[in-house]
Amino acid sequence: MEVHKWFENKDYWQGVAIFNRLSTNQFLKDLFQSKSEYTVKKLEDELRKFSSDVPESEVEIKPPVNQVEQKKFDNSHIVKKLKYDLQQIYRQIDSNRFALARCKSDKTRLEYAIQILKLVERKRMIFEKIDHFEEHGELPDIVTKQTVFVTPELQRLYVQVNKMEKRLQKPDDQLRNKAKSEQKLREKKARIAQLVAERKGVEL
Repeated sequence: MEVHKWFENKDYWQGVAIFNRLSTNQFLKDLFQSKSEYTVKKLEDELRKFSSDVPESEVEIKPPVNQVEQKKFDNSHIVKKLKYDLQQIYRQIDSNRFALARCKSDKTRLEYAIQILKLVERKRMIFEKIDHFEEHGELPDIVTKQTVFVTPELQRLYVQVNKMEKRLQKPDDQLRNKAKSEQKLREKKARIAQLVAERKGVEL
């Protein structure tokens, strides 16, 4: 009944408290101490297992618990490595965010933004592996393809901007239509910023 009421408001920390009382899974208890998009969804999935409202037909048929627990025990070093990698990725994201906020060059800001997006994708993939490990006691056989964050258009614009910036560094007497070139450069930078912003739909 307590779990059923929780689904009416889905307060995260109340859900964590309920889960801690109902479950003996120490790994998930530790995982839920940090709130993220992944842990919010995972918590809801786990609490749903304790709810009598879930139709029996929707409950996934799993191997006997003892087999899964044995695999998790035998492969415990795997999840330790994944959690370590996750901590390193969080540190790298924080470092790149700090650098992104301080840098003034559009070129450098673009490089930091792309790096952050790649790190976020790596974080998502690790969470998927942890989720699979928790369910099956081993890592998935199929490797998830990484999202390509640098699109052909973005890469082409990036190269064009570099060339234009180098050309505009020449003395004025060696340049033709400098004002026109500067306008084109601003337009290309604006397009780059637009593309990067669109790809920031991934949670940072």
